[in-house]
Amino acid sequence: MHPRTPALRIGALGGICLLLSGCFSDAGDSANSAQRIHVAMAGVPKAALSPHSDDAFMLTRWQSAETLTSMQPDGSIIPMLATSWEQRDERTWEFTIRDGVKFHNGSALDAAAVVTALQAAANANPAPRPINGLNLEARDVSTDKEQIVQVRADKAAPLMPELLSSSQLVILAPEAYGSRVDPIEHGTGAFILRSLNADSSATLDRNEEYWDGEVQAEGIEASFVPDGNGRTAALRSQNTNVVEAIPLAQMKQLQSQELITVQQPRIAELLLNTRNGAFSDPALRSKAAEAMNKQAIAKEVFLDQDPATDRLLSSAVPWAQQYQKPVTLPKAGNPDKKKITIATYSDRPELPEALLRIAADLEAAGFEVEQEVRSYANLEQDALDGKFDAVLLSRSVLLDSGDPVGFFNSDFSCQGEYNMAQLCNAEVDELIAKAAGLKAGEQRQQAAVAAEQAILDTGAVIPVVEESVIIGSDKVEGVVADPYARYLIDKNTRLN
Repeated sequence: MHPRTPALRIGALGGICLLLSGCFSDAGDSANSAQRIHVAMAGVPKAALSPHSDDAFMLTRWQSAETLTSMQPDGSIIPMLATSWEQRDERTWEFTIRDGVKFHNGSALDAAAVVTALQAAANANPAPRPINGLNLEARDVSTDKEQIVQVRADKAAPLMPELLSSSQLVILAPEAYGSRVDPIEHGTGAFILRSLNADSSATLDRNEEYWDGEVQAEGIEASFVPDGNGRTAALRSQNTNVVEAIPLAQMKQLQSQELITVQQPRIAELLLNTRNGAFSDPALRSKAAEAMNKQAIAKEVFLDQDPATDRLLSSAVPWAQQYQKPVTLPKAGNPDKKKITIATYSDRPELPEALLRIAADLEAAGFEVEQEVRSYANLEQDALDGKFDAVLLSRSVLLDSGDPVGFFNSDFSCQGEYNMAQLCNAEVDELIAKAAGLKAGEQRQQAAVAAEQAILDTGAVIPVVEESVIIGSDKVEGVVADPYARYLIDKNTRLN
């Protein structure tokens, strides 16, 4: 049995099909439907489940596709499709590939297939977050006895095993990589992805030849339900077995259900556009930070479930606190009725409500505020293009490796592919690069906190609250409560 994140039993939810016509097949359609796990996902695929996008997290939450390594809740790394690994020099690692694994299309997992998958990721534009900027190269260096893949970066890569645990680096069959990446029937996991119905639903069947033993459930019927009210209805209508991200405001309506709080290294943050508009002025960024009543937001919007924070690395990253110092912002300036547009998305129901409170605080401080709320899929590109003055976002600070440096690079470096703050600061880039080159341990932690400090001192981001996620379930056992949100259903999840 391969080691992985422990499955945690969580309790009872309901379904959304009574409200959302056609989201799942009728339970009476077949004898097997009663043994299929029905899941309401909080997100919607933006890239047809391409692993080179954030859609990759769905592939691993359903355990359809798998990575070379797996990250545990404590951040430790254990084998998955690779059984062992060894560092050859500061830029080079070698991974021994597991024998006896087949892709869902029947082809065998070998070193050549892994090289194809990793090179496809490295050649993607942009490359997936974990390896962006590493110019990664993978080679087959197998021997007569073992299948071995050599992975080499063009700079020091001390956390390569951690990086390769990211959902964005799942290994698919070579046939998956054409003009676009096609994950359907190309993974290695416990469930075979059979179909994707655009932004509506996905169907998965049990992998009868799964390399890690028997899979309990017949399959998965996944529905994409970005609306929080719809997911809450899922707990009550009893057609759904697992629901992601229950809105905090509606928890009191669900007393008969078992819910679990998953503390995550995630924060709600207000990102300020440092390149254009009012917040290109550091003094006005300071004024915005001064104006916000985070404690009131935590109490009134997050119901004291999620506490206010002034840090990117909050209590979910406990080692950071010993190195942190107070944030130093420039003197606050006078907004003088400057017009700003602040935006957020409706997929996480607390965020629009928090945006209302933030807008009121900023208006009281002298800004003239326009609010915009969209679905995340319709918001992301405009936010990345800097079309808003500020964006309220829920973001994991340990995105790819159990280490915050990748998050800092992605979100706050000059070349960061997720830099909604439009920040480009030489000191910040230098500190991120310094941290990225250090081995795991105390020195890397200190360097990461120094980078965090420099980012916060620019005023480009205002941390608001630390976040947790509420998951519910109905008539199901073995749902995985993963703080990194990579796993949800696995081979042990079953209906009861």
